[in-house]
Amino acid sequence: MKFIWFCAAGYSFFCGIGILALAILFSSSSKPLWQKLVHSTTIIAVTLIFMSATPFNWFFYIIWAISILNWLICFALKKKAKRLFQISMLIFSCLTIAALIMNLLFFIKPAMPKQKFENLYIIGDSISAGIAGSDEQT
Repeated sequence: MKFIWFCAAGYSFFCGIGILALAILFSSSSKPLWQKLVHSTTIIAVTLIFMSATPFNWFFYIIWAISILNWLICFALKKKAKRLFQISMLIFSCLTIAALIMNLLFFIKPAMPKQKFENLYIIGDSISAGIAGSDEQT
């Protein structure tokens, strides 16, 4: 249940971005062990990001997915096309940073004016309505 809340609240996005950053760091290494970790960490990271259901524009998701695939292909051909790999890693890193910044904006809460109101109306669903226990007023 905690994992579902972790994903539904959008926190799995940040975890996925952190793991994706590790994959980017692993990809710049020439050690075979680090290179093997790139694909597995990328799959885990993309899965966590997808499970967060962050409401980005579909066009951004398509561009970002293409950059991930391009980066992985260039990673496989790194020895033959080192310059192409560096460019794809730069584009992918910039899009990932842009996604992180856009998602952080969703977590900024708006400031409420400090005034006294006669009535406060809140639009919500059945969960926000409360259970209405004996000592609770909904």
